[in-house]
Amino acid sequence: MIKKVLKYPLHTSLENSILSLPEDFDVLKVDVSPNPPYQACLWALVDPDAPKKDYRIWIRGTGHDIDPELLDNSVHIGTWFNGPFVWHAFITEAE
Repeated sequence: MIKKVLKYPLHTSLENSILSLPEDFDVLKVDVSPNPPYQACLWALVDPDAPKKDYRIWIRGTGHDIDPELLDNSVHIGTWFNGPFVWHAFITEAE
């Protein structure tokens, strides 16, 4: 099984988004890409041939409200800075 590091763009709206990731992935970093369009991205170590599964990504800014139900089933995967803003990403399996 060959693994690769792949980049997955994230939506930084306060809504959640769905990412289709290979099963058994390891999040390496969440940050703003250094290349245009300077979008928030998740970098993960994956087996690109593994079956894919949908995951819900939640992004909240520092000081924003977070629904306790979100935290019950989610894992924090990263924090990054974008100008004066600090963002926090959480992941959970999509239903």
